[in-house]
Amino acid sequence: MIKFSDRKGTQLNQKILEVNQVVRDEAGEIVRLNVKEIRDDASGLTKIGTPLNANSLNSVLESLLQDAIMQDNERVNKDLDALVLNKTASSNFTLKTKGEKGSDIRWEVVSGTGITISGANAIVTRELYEQIVTIKATITFNNISQEKTFSITVITKELTESEKIDFDLNGLIISTNVSCNFALPQRGSYGSSFLWKVTSGTGITISGANAIVTRELYDQNVTLQVTAIYNTTAKTKIFNIKIPKKEPTASDRVDNDLNELSINTNVSSDFTLPQSGSYGSSFSWKVTSGNGITISDNIATVVKDYVDQNVTLQVTATYSTTSKTKNFYITIPGKDIELQLIPSNFDVSWTQEIGAPKSATFYISSLKEIPALHLEVEADNLLDVKINRNESLDLSFTIRESNNLNQTKNESSKTISLSFIAKVYFAQGYDRLIRTIQGKVSYTYQKVVVSD
Repeated sequence: MIKFSDRKGTQLNQKILEVNQVVRDEAGEIVRLNVKEIRDDASGLTKIGTPLNANSLNSVLESLLQDAIMQDNERVNKDLDALVLNKTASSNFTLKTKGEKGSDIRWEVVSGTGITISGANAIVTRELYEQIVTIKATITFNNISQEKTFSITVITKELTESEKIDFDLNGLIISTNVSCNFALPQRGSYGSSFLWKVTSGTGITISGANAIVTRELYDQNVTLQVTAIYNTTAKTKIFNIKIPKKEPTASDRVDNDLNELSINTNVSSDFTLPQSGSYGSSFSWKVTSGNGITISDNIATVVKDYVDQNVTLQVTATYSTTSKTKNFYITIPGKDIELQLIPSNFDVSWTQEIGAPKSATFYISSLKEIPALHLEVEADNLLDVKINRNESLDLSFTIRESNNLNQTKNESSKTISLSFIAKVYFAQGYDRLIRTIQGKVSYTYQKVVVSD
């Protein structure tokens, strides 16, 4: 309500005008007031004692409009100036929705994460990292509006020991393909301490905070395990490391070719000798001791004898100006010697006849013309052995029951088993055993009745 006074002579009556409509433009500015008068005749109107006439009413209303606009701006500005927020946040907080001068306040998040607005409440969500959030307040009274922005830092949340270890392990990176020594991190950015060890493979040793790398002529795979410790909490992480093979020297090449070189050491026929290694060494061969092998180019010719032969072959591996040797000790088995046994089975059965010892003669002969054979016979101590013919191609021996066996009296006719072994050697040095022949005597005692 806007009040005016109406003066006529000495009489003072109060005139009241009622503003019943405010018209504003697109920017919210007041452009017109529609006023309802108490009485029809507006002549003699005064504003707070100031004489007015009907023609000056528009200027009066214009003045009133400007006063109203100025009052709305003042309200908004004062509420804007009074609006303050903390620059950091670690928990939910309340937002004003009404200014002290009557302005309405509306809030919204302009940028960032970590704060959401629900009515008059700002909901704070802390993360494991710092967040910057910009929120905007819009202050409005009637159609007058102002904006104000606030930058708020959402404080990093406090980590548990387990979370600190997880972040330190997740952030821990080392090279997984290494050719030289490297440093091992000892502490994470979240405070965990690191302990390192090799759990499998060769090529890395740990010395303090350093990993010492030893390259070989082959690729190596090593497993490193780190244990992250924070107070009483510990967790592990595995790193699979590859160490590429080193570039070999001439000596390395020769060593590796000799280490890889292998030939059969028990041969009965001619064989081929390798001429080069996978690392580039060339091989040359020679016989350094023994008979039975001759070498021509890369062919080893084998000459068998009736006895086993031992031959030493020496190989020389050469790369550039570097040479090294290696020996192979070869055995050449003697020629096969076929024997004939008479009888074909050396097992016999005897029944005791006291006073008439039993005996059996066995014959062994070679079916080929060879140097002489040699015979050795081992028998149970109840058997007597006689070698009849030795050091020839025709061997013979006799097994006879001993007097002790023949004269033993038993009240029962029990049977015992007595064994003997014939060993046939090639006669030259007796160092080649050609055949071992097992024999057995099944001996049945004569039953003797003992009188009282």
